Amino acid sequence: MRGRMAIVTLIFLITALIASTAGCSKFSQPSDAEVLKAIDDSGILKGESFTITSPLVIVERGKQNQDGSWPVRVKMTLTMHLPDGKTTEPKENATYFRIFKAKDSAGHNVWKAALGS
Repeated sequence: MRGRMAIVTLIFLITALIASTAGCSKFSQPSDAEVLKAIDDSGILKGESFTITSPLVIVERGKQNQDGSWPVRVKMTLTMHLPDGKTTEPKENATYFRIFKAKDSAGHNVWKAALGS
């Protein structure tokens, strides 16, 4: 009887540990590399009217939003291409992105980026 009780207790503890670990993954932040990949994959910073002339730098991370996304402030240097063919001087800019989990076309969890905090 004691052996059965020990086995039941052990199974309960293992189940509780697995459940709590799975639940905590919702709160884990994306790494810097995952943030930069999500922004790059989003295509938001690819355009014909401007060029990013420096690497993106994460300057601030916020607390997780209620919708599960993570606000991240990213610094970059932009050069604008004017309609007359000229370009502006490079200008430093900081933009907020929301980084969130989503499913890709294969059903895998991936980090995605959207403008705004």
